[in-house]
Parts: sequence; structure tokens; C-alpha cells
Amino acid sequence: MKDRSRAWRRKQTRRIINKIETTKKWILNTVQKRTADRPAPLAEAKPHKHGKLTHIQEARLQLYLNHQLLEDNAA
Repeated sequence: MKDRSRAWRRKQTRRIINKIETTKKWILNTVQKRTADRPAPLAEAKPHKHGKLTHIQEARLQLYLNHQLLEDNAA
């Protein structure tokens, strides 16, 4: 028969919590190292500069302006 006393449960809890904390530290370390040591892998991942439109915003604006021109010419 297995011993599943209060001490065993506390030991298992400490083991699981320690495993979670270790994993959390490892993940945070990799993320911090990624942002500090290496640049972003894609141009789209760079932070947005205020005052400039993103590629998608420029495309939407151009599409909107083209629709407006077509509607004005049709009328």
C-alpha cells in the first residue's frame, strides 16, 4: 500500500511548485535574452513609430481613396 500522508502531499506540492517556478524563470530568461541580445527577426515585429502608418494602414487608406475617386467619377 502506498503512503499518501500529509507529508507526502506537501512534498509533492513543493516539487510541483518548484518545477513551475523553474520553468517560469527559464521562459523569462529566454525572452529577456531575446529582446536584449538580438534584434527582432522581422521588420513587422519592430515597434511602431508614432506619426507613421503601418503597411496595412497605408494599404487601407489607399483602398479607401481609390473607392472615393471611383464614386466621385461615377456620380
